[in-house]
Amino acid sequence: MRRKLFHSGNSTVVSLPGEMMRALDLKEGDDVNLEVDVERGQIVIMPTKRPVPSFQLNFLETVEQIKSVS
Repeated sequence: MRRKLFHSGNSTVVSLPGEMMRALDLKEGDDVNLEVDVERGQIVIMPTKRPVPSFQLNFLETVEQIKSVS
């Protein structure tokens, strides 16, 4: 898919089409990782993993503690 670069403030921006955003469950304000593949001449945009809510982290820590006692 072809897109144009444009200026927004002091940055150069490329817009992502809605169907791509929906396919990866991305929303405005989400973090993404950018990488440059110089050998292939590509810019790669990847969604970052969303943070796990703290109650899930506590649960996972408890599970690990129980497993280590067993």
